[in-house]
Amino acid sequence: MKTLLHSLRHSFSARLGFTVVEMSIAMTITGLFSAIAIPSIVSQEPSRKLNRMVWQLNAELRAARTQAMSESCAMNVAYDRVQRVFTFWSDTDGDGLRDVNEVKNCEMESGSDFRIYTYPSELSARFLPNGSFQTDNRSSSLVLITLSSAGAKNNYYLYVWPSGQVTVFKYANYSI
Repeated sequence: MKTLLHSLRHSFSARLGFTVVEMSIAMTITGLFSAIAIPSIVSQEPSRKLNRMVWQLNAELRAARTQAMSESCAMNVAYDRVQRVFTFWSDTDGDGLRDVNEVKNCEMESGSDFRIYTYPSELSARFLPNGSFQTDNRSSSLVLITLSSAGAKNNYYLYVWPSGQVTVFKYANYSI
């Protein structure tokens, strides 16, 4: 019995590394898995960016409502289509102007493949201290923000209701 254990111990201790053939096989398998996985990961990047944009804007809108309610001061929201920036500000000093210390910008992902539409097209609105939402456009008190991307599998609608509630809807992007 001692000789069998002794011979097994010698055969394993003599073989501490891997052979070139074993390493080549392992590298080939790793390369095949990478070749299959990387295109899938890259193709999902537009969807991930769009998803990140939607939830960032959703969080900013909800935070603006919460701030308006906690500070008992209207929190204004505007969207600049050229700069692709949502601007949030509260007129804390009551002068009716956007002061530097009152403004918070929420920049959206840049790039021609991302589209942001608002209805009304010139978005200028505010969360009131009671939590409700009011637009400057008298024809509509509901705000619809559409976020889409050419490469994304889903597009999103963000609704800001007159009650101040922010709702996100996801819909499939069917391309012909």
